[in-house]
Amino acid sequence: MQLTRSLLPVICLLLSCKQRSSLRDTDWPVHGGGKDNIRHSALAQIDTGNVHLLTPVWEYHAGDADTVGHSQIQCNPLIIDGVLYGTTPRLKLFALDAATGKARW
Repeated sequence: MQLTRSLLPVICLLLSCKQRSSLRDTDWPVHGGGKDNIRHSALAQIDTGNVHLLTPVWEYHAGDADTVGHSQIQCNPLIIDGVLYGTTPRLKLFALDAATGKARW
């Protein structure tokens, strides 16, 4: 499923997040993850030895996909203070609780 594959990097990042007390280590506040734009998280809980054990904990369906044209969400979501911000296939902004996937707005 295209949507699930497009969210896999987000889910992997979320699975590797620590508790809210260390959000500065888990935020992804700008495109590319940080001002250095290396697209890499310094979190080390996931590596080549255990990545195959990952399973999705939640997924998000925006509800405005074009099923005929097979649109999909392709954005670089931001995570700030435990909130994931992204855009839908029709470029509407959304905010989700990064740990649970519950819509904020």
